[in-house]
Amino acid sequence: MLAGAFVGLKALLWTMEHISWGTAAPKRGPESALKPYYPLFGLVVLAAVLYWAGSWFTSENTKLVNRAIIVLGGFALGFVLHRSRFCFSRVFREPFMTGEGTMTKAMILALALGIPVGSLLLLHKTVDPYLAIPASFWLGSVLGGVIFGIGMVFAGGCASGSLWRMGEGHIKLMVAVFFFGWAGSVFNGIVKRWDLLTREMTLDLVEVTKVGSQAYLPDMFGGWSWVYVLSFAILGIWYLLVRYNESTEKFTVF
Repeated sequence: MLAGAFVGLKALLWTMEHISWGTAAPKRGPESALKPYYPLFGLVVLAAVLYWAGSWFTSENTKLVNRAIIVLGGFALGFVLHRSRFCFSRVFREPFMTGEGTMTKAMILALALGIPVGSLLLLHKTVDPYLAIPASFWLGSVLGGVIFGIGMVFAGGCASGSLWRMGEGHIKLMVAVFFFGWAGSVFNGIVKRWDLLTREMTLDLVEVTKVGSQAYLPDMFGGWSWVYVLSFAILGIWYLLVRYNESTEKFTVF
């Protein structure tokens, strides 16, 4: 994804230098008369979500209870993403574009906190890794990361960033999300037509496809110790490179 973001940024800069149409900002219209009431609208939406989730959570239907948790989790996640302005596109793009690494360091911190928590879930068999890991390492992962990295830079946002910006009323991101879903459906049809993700089982009970196989690091390295060492070493090197780039701007393309 990092390589895709770099290639996408270079391609975006080329279009900015050679394509002039559509670069002028539209005239700003008058502010809405409803703007003073926006906080009230937000409170109404919050109350509606809490009532909706609460009515499901108190139900005797187990499926509705689970859906209530998903609704509350989704609302909380969207709120946090919006208030933090978190976006994977910014994580990978800004160090190359401006040298700014605040969001990248936030991503590194999130991974540093998430890796131990995720490992505990896996250690206690809360999640079956081989049900969650796609059989696409390494070719499928590399191709998917490059394609998505280029696309998110051109779109101006990743999946999560596009969703909360769409909630703000960004027309461009509404279009991006529509084509994100459409392109994903088309590509999924192509993948099925070519049987790229038809799974086969090896003697080690690992699923493989035409674009890769399942890769579960604790099994590959014989335990979690080396997984922790490798993961935090990569995060540490990444952090040092980001700090170095913030001071010197050696990796920026301008």
